[in-house]
Parts: sequence; structure tokens; C-alpha cells
Amino acid sequence: MKRFITMIIAASAILATNQATAWSVNEINQKIENMRNKINASAPWYKSSSGSGNSYNSSGTGLSGDYQSEAYGLGTNGDQYGRSFNWQYRDGSTVSPIFNNDVKPGAYGPGVGMDPFGRPVRRKY
Repeated sequence: MKRFITMIIAASAILATNQATAWSVNEINQKIENMRNKINASAPWYKSSSGSGNSYNSSGTGLSGDYQSEAYGLGTNGDQYGRSFNWQYRDGSTVSPIFNNDVKPGAYGPGVGMDPFGRPVRRKY
């Protein structure tokens, strides 16, 4: 929501300048797209859920959502809202960073993923 408001303010600023009357709608849309790309580039965890080069893993469930593996360093992931989390077993221990990329979120139902050896894991914020 914050990024959307920032884009609205930026678009208003573009339209408020004297040059805006000389710009076509396509040029304004291009400037807004450039601003969106700069905003997205400044937030490593925020990516579009479509297109190539997407570094997100999709679980296919609404409760697990998308996440970016190792967004905040070795073994520390980022969810779709930018919060950091680790995968954790039932006993409270965390998944080893070398197996972090192999976790399948939502494999055992909403919010319960599976490590490469079939053990259930959950997110620990």
C-alpha cells in the first residue's frame, strides 16, 4: 500500500509540472513504470509474482504465500510482506541453511512445508 501511495504522489508531481502538458499519456505511463522499477529495485523482497527471473517460491496456498529464499542472508528468508523468517521443525530447531532452498512450502497443508527429507516444517518469525 505504501508503494502504491508513493506512485500516486509521484504521478501527481509529474502532472503538476509545466512539462506535463507536453507529454503524451504513453510518456507519463513510461515515467510511472520507471518509478515503479526503482521502487521495486530498492526492496529486494518485493517482486512481481509473474514473469521470468522471479526469485520467489510459490506454495500454492494462501496461508503460506510467496517467499524469497535467503533474502536476508544465509538461512533467513523473506515473506511477501518483507518479514524475515526461518524454517523450523516441531522440536524448535531450524532447517540447516544448506537445505533452505529445498523446502516445499504448503506440502502438508496450509502453513506446513516439507524439508528435502520429508519432515514437516513451519515458518518461525
